[in-house]
Amino acid sequence: GAFWGTSIEKITIPSRVEVIGKNAFYNSKNLHKIIFTHDSMLKIIGMRAFENTSISSFPFPSNLIMINEKIFERCRNLQIVEIPENVFIQVSLFITNTRDFHNLVLMIPSNPFVSYFENGLFI
Repeated sequence: GAFWGTSIEKITIPSRVEVIGKNAFYNSKNLHKIIFTHDSMLKIIGMRAFENTSISSFPFPSNLIMINEKIFERCRNLQIVEIPENVFIQVSLFITNTRDFHNLVLMIPSNPFVSYFENGLFI
């Protein structure tokens, strides 16, 4: 990945970026803030893109159409995930290790295209 294991602390993803590739920020342990512009064209987030980072919140851009597996694996500081309306997100794809998410809040619109969870575990 482009920023794999770097000491970057925050980043603004430019509006023209359509894909964040596999392992893009993997193991960038100091990364705590991701900012998307209001006109973000992001469509795809690759597998393990943000694994083992320190992000505490993540606002999915409204143009997002696909995420790959384990994008938030080992993100123990993650507390808020904002899912916009009309975005299909299969929650189990980005949260696979529930013991890392004791206080996670999913901000889901009233008519979401989101998979469900059962018995405290995301399915």
